[in-house]
Amino acid sequence: MCHCDPPTGGEAIPRWDRHGLRPRDDSNNLVMKLKIKVIPKAKENKIEGLMADGALKVRITAPATDNKANLAVINFLAEVYKKSKNKIKIVSGLTSRNKIIEIGD
Repeated sequence: MCHCDPPTGGEAIPRWDRHGLRPRDDSNNLVMKLKIKVIPKAKENKIEGLMADGALKVRITAPATDNKANLAVINFLAEVYKKSKNKIKIVSGLTSRNKIIEIGD
């Protein structure tokens, strides 16, 4: 089974869904996973909308060098979702524009 396939067991809330936006229960803490595509060196930080594959298109002003864009994505999403930065982590895609972000409760 691929790590991105939905579980076949009887979980009440699936851990992952191919389309991105799916909450899961992580030891009584609600966790949301987002599939995003980052566009670095944009004029402003903003969420532009959903792409055809279900990913959120996120424009970030920081360049994609020295981890600056990753840090900017975390800071921006923390501001948008009103969460502390330590509740947001990049699960996959550290060196890619396509990322999976986990936002904890």
